[in-house]
Parts: sequence; C-alpha cells; structure tokens
Amino acid sequence: MTFHKVTNEKRSIKHSENLGWQISNGGDFEAVEILTSTVITTSFIFLQVQDKPTIIIANDALSEDDYRRFIVKLKITVH
Repeated sequence: MTFHKVTNEKRSIKHSENLGWQISNGGDFEAVEILTSTVITTSFIFLQVQDKPTIIIANDALSEDDYRRFIVKLKITVH
C-alpha cells in the first residue's frame, strides 16, 4: 500500500451517474476507479484508487453532513 502526503495541494473528487468518480489535482478532472479495498472509518477515509497512491481524507476536511454523504456515496457506488 502506498501513501501519498498531500501538502499545499487542492484535490477535489466528484461523482456523477454518467461519468462515475473523478479526481482533480487543481486542474482538469480525471476519471478514476475507486477500489473495494478503500477503508472507511468515522475519522478517516483511506481512498484506494486504481494506479494511484492512497488518498487519506480526514473527517474534518469536510462538513459533518458532507463527510457522511461522501461515505454513503462510496458505499453505494464502489463494488
């Protein structure tokens, strides 16, 4: 498992029914496959992305409601 330390990097993630999951590192969005090995806890999400380093998302990176919605969306869409 590879971990990637993000420093001063604005990373965005989004999901749509048509395009699936996409990640941006401050530029254009790129389609990615979220792996089932992703680990979800109440404090952190260890997002496993195909051919990319693990992305660690702390619960305080989002509002409480957004973090909860993100977890639900991951559980519904990642198989």
